[in-house]
Amino acid sequence: EATRRDERPLVEGTRVGGMAASSDAIPAGSARAEMQALMGKRARVTVSDGRVVEGELYCIDRDGNIVLRGAETCKREGLPSESSSDKASRWLGIIMVPGAHASKLEVSA
Repeated sequence: EATRRDERPLVEGTRVGGMAASSDAIPAGSARAEMQALMGKRARVTVSDGRVVEGELYCIDRDGNIVLRGAETCKREGLPSESSSDKASRWLGIIMVPGAHASKLEVSA
């Protein structure tokens, strides 16, 4: 019997940082609890083009899209620290980083 889309486990098909999670690898209940514990924490997302965005982790959907609240760009990875573009940050507000373009997600404890 086919299941409706909203009845599938939260982790099915999720991609974060190029790694796919499946319901076989992680029980849906524990993964959901882990993800809920991360919500509202400070997060840093590295985008595939090298940009780094920081903000409050607001949501991750089953496609791995990451939503940050109060976000700002910080720097590009690999730039020397004395670079003028490294010193300036830009306020973005609420943003969504497509899961296909998120190469790394770091959440502070």
